[in-house]
Amino acid sequence: SITQVPIKFVGEGEKIEDLDIFYPNRMADRILGMGDIVTLVERAQEKMDLEAAEKSAQKMLDGKFDMDDMLMQFEQVEKLGPLGGIMKMLPGFSQYADMIDESKATSGMKQTKAIIQSMTKEERQAMKYGNKSAASDGTMTFSPNQMPEEYKGVWFKPYSAFESVQIDNGPSVSNVMYGTIVGGDTGIIEHKRGWDGMYSAYIGYNGSHQNYNDVGIYQNGGLLGLSGVWYKNNFFTGLTANVGGAAGNAKNMYGNEEFGMLYTGIASKTGYNWELANGKFVIQPSYMMSYTFVDTFNYTNAAGVKINTNPLNTIQIAPGVKFIGNLKNGWQPYIGVQMVWNVMNRTKIKANDVSLPEMSIDPYVQYGVGVQKKIGDKFTGYGEAMLRGGGRNGVSLNFGFRWALGKDK
Repeated sequence: SITQVPIKFVGEGEKIEDLDIFYPNRMADRILGMGDIVTLVERAQEKMDLEAAEKSAQKMLDGKFDMDDMLMQFEQVEKLGPLGGIMKMLPGFSQYADMIDESKATSGMKQTKAIIQSMTKEERQAMKYGNKSAASDGTMTFSPNQMPEEYKGVWFKPYSAFESVQIDNGPSVSNVMYGTIVGGDTGIIEHKRGWDGMYSAYIGYNGSHQNYNDVGIYQNGGLLGLSGVWYKNNFFTGLTANVGGAAGNAKNMYGNEEFGMLYTGIASKTGYNWELANGKFVIQPSYMMSYTFVDTFNYTNAAGVKINTNPLNTIQIAPGVKFIGNLKNGWQPYIGVQMVWNVMNRTKIKANDVSLPEMSIDPYVQYGVGVQKKIGDKFTGYGEAMLRGGGRNGVSLNFGFRWALGKDK
């Protein structure tokens, strides 16, 4: 050079941190459009959090990349310097470096960062949790249209049903059911290979009243249960198991009869959320299968007849579909229809060692509407009404509320 002074540093910006050590061979490669991968790697090792970058890359492969990770990626890229300078270091991209408007690129990145930073953590997690509208029935999860909750919480669900049940080889029974289930869950928990899970424990009161042929039966009991639901992308599968008991009292022309029963069961439900219109509308086909064991203790009725019953083993199969809307302000209305078949549900009862006719319930369809609403950061509520037709004819009503218990999973 004219000054006869060797070049030690080269600058790519106006700040001190934009200075790099000058390597003649690397600069020649940049001028020839061959890039400078060595300098780019050294700069990345010096200025980037490689451990955090590795975790983000793994989360992206596992399908867990969210808005917080995107924000961190923006901050990491900013540490590497101007985008044009980065492109000059990439082989084959130097010719496009001058096409970048640095001011617009920087302004656009800052604007996107500001939007993300203005969101609450719950809003940032919406990308991850928003698509998971895994519907369930009974006590599989808190609500019939359950979006996994980020934080642990407690909930309660009162329910009731009013129906007429036509029993094969038996009478037409007027049936009223009611009860309340109280539970708590863990909120969403991340597992390996892209799976998330949510786990619940619950306790409940069950009551019912049946009338047929001038006979009235009242049953009151309780149950304990555990459940878990697992999610991967738009797929979900759940499992619940419970055990309980009830005391019964029957009134007829001969007087009062008292009896007891124990029951236990397990159910599994699997489905998929098919999203339309960027997730604003979801079609959710699902399939549920359950097994129930009921043992009514032998007793002598008011007429002096010994009633001996074998345990009832029932398998229930229930495919269905729901149409769910994801509206503004946390509203989530839905319409559902489900077909229910009872398999292996025939009773075997003896009166003074004489076998009575086996009885069972025909298949039935249930359909209805509901709505779920997120209320602030702490509350979620829902209400649902379902009609039944076929082997069971009537209506079921239920609603529920959930309270989040803080921000510690």
